[in-house]
Amino acid sequence: MRIFFRGSFSSEFGKAALYLSLESADRYAERLIRTVCRQMGIEWTGRLLSRATVESPAWRLNYEPVSRVLSAQLPEIVRSINKDSLNAAAQSLFLALSDEHTNTASAVVVERWLIENGIDCTHLHLPSGSGLDEKTRVDAVFMGDLLARAHS
Repeated sequence: MRIFFRGSFSSEFGKAALYLSLESADRYAERLIRTVCRQMGIEWTGRLLSRATVESPAWRLNYEPVSRVLSAQLPEIVRSINKDSLNAAAQSLFLALSDEHTNTASAVVVERWLIENGIDCTHLHLPSGSGLDEKTRVDAVFMGDLLARAHS
């Protein structure tokens, strides 16, 4: 597969990154696993069963995990996302907050946390987690309460 871009990008815009994938996440993950196994001297001839393809937990009876990896701690992930303003990563993290992986369900999780922590979220409108949605709304009181809670 090849992809071509035409046009120009002014240097006055500074550092820019564009993350693209020409294949599905499952196909990429399977190739990655196969490559890592090969580097470790293991020939992996299996196939990836993602959450999207597994319809029933019964398949787990026939499989044993070969490895477990813990992700970085949430504050470290958030710092990394904020440092480079990675909007797609922010959206992915936001969607990961709920079991349904939808904007609506994740917004409910965020609002529940805010309420549990005594932060008035009546003036918060959070349609997505990327920070790019023009419908996102917060007020100064909300931001002050949120920052005070983060500092405590």
